[in-house]
Amino acid sequence: MSKSKNFKGFSDRFKEKLSLTQTQVSLIDEAEYNFLKDYHWNRLPKHKESKNAYLDEILKHLNNDQLEVYNSYVDAQNAKKEKREKEKFNKTLEVQSVRLNGLNLTSDQLEAYVKKKINFTELRLQKMKQAKTKEEMELDILKRKVYEEEIFPIFDAKQLAQYKELKKSEEIKRAEEDKKWRTKHEKEWFEHRYNIDLNEEQVKALFSKDFNHPHKDFEGEYFSDFEMMEKERNWFAKHLTKEQFKVYEPFYEERIKNLIESIKKRNIEHDKVQLQRTKSYLEYYLENVLPHATEARKRIEAKLTVEQKKRIEEIRHYYFTQQDVYKDKFIKQHKRHYKDLKPNALREFQLRYKIEKINFNLCYLYGNEQSKKLMTSNLQAIVNEENEKLKNVYSKLKEFQIQNYESTGGNYGASRVISIPIKKGEEHLEKIGLLLLEPDLNKNLEKIR
Repeated sequence: MSKSKNFKGFSDRFKEKLSLTQTQVSLIDEAEYNFLKDYHWNRLPKHKESKNAYLDEILKHLNNDQLEVYNSYVDAQNAKKEKREKEKFNKTLEVQSVRLNGLNLTSDQLEAYVKKKINFTELRLQKMKQAKTKEEMELDILKRKVYEEEIFPIFDAKQLAQYKELKKSEEIKRAEEDKKWRTKHEKEWFEHRYNIDLNEEQVKALFSKDFNHPHKDFEGEYFSDFEMMEKERNWFAKHLTKEQFKVYEPFYEERIKNLIESIKKRNIEHDKVQLQRTKSYLEYYLENVLPHATEARKRIEAKLTVEQKKRIEEIRHYYFTQQDVYKDKFIKQHKRHYKDLKPNALREFQLRYKIEKINFNLCYLYGNEQSKKLMTSNLQAIVNEENEKLKNVYSKLKEFQIQNYESTGGNYGASRVISIPIKKGEEHLEKIGLLLLEPDLNKNLEKIR
């Protein structure tokens, strides 16, 4: 069984097929584990980030006979995959050629469109990796980006107008069909779940629209599960008879009870662990990183002009103001979604809030013009010099993070890690963190008390 948890590794899949020895299994599992670990912590050099580089490390542990069996298996699988993909492409091409007939597309345009549609999910994932904010990762926005950046450019202006009109009419038709299907499905589901017979008027009133929408309030914030269940309850109370509602009410109460139990369980099983990790990180940072970073900041202070010092103070003020705005918003939404049922998650956030007063979250400075004016090439060179001196300190911090994660049950394998780079046009912020520190250790410590 693979050393990594929640993950079917190479030895799990090929132990019997390749007659792997126990020594080979151990070596392969170790190589696999180290790759997943380095991937998780973003420590892989660029040339080793691909799946091929990862497999090369594993295949080194196979003998020639095993390699021959493995390569034959891979070739057979690739041939099957290629056949499936070709069949899918041809079928889709046939369907879309009929659907888009009125656009008078060239064969190249049609093939390009089909390729994009088949790879739509992968293209959306690529857009998600390129996202700079949480909002940009929402599915509706990602979907729109795929259309605007990948699909629409295939057409000329006239074709695009026709395509948008076709797409609009199809969406209207689909919405009508979905409404009919949802009404039928919801009626059957409702009667089965609650053992309540509905008359035709009730069916029309209850399921003529999706009472679960919208999912967001007028400020663009998501309703909580409690609020969504309350919306459902109010909707049913409006359209059911008193006797029917009495039958429904215990089911509602049971769902609320299950939701509360689920939140409490996560508070204990997940949030408590994360709280301990963050607490340990803060303690380590205060003892082993902040003193060295402050010394570096003190050396920089002597090289700053009066104007630069003034600008840094203005940026600090802006940063902490933005941080407090986010804090208030987070606490408000946390209480909205979890009431007082996840105290560990709230305490963990409060610790991260402290950490970000000395180890800065640069997202708070996006769009800040003063920071752009501050970070001249000369000042960046000064900061680079000090960061180079702190390299060993930061390296030890990373090792501590890994040890802290693994010692509290952290594992590698099942999760996908998405590294979100700094927003385009804000690259200067990568150097600004050290400058936002005070050149005095006690002043930095005061900020987190």
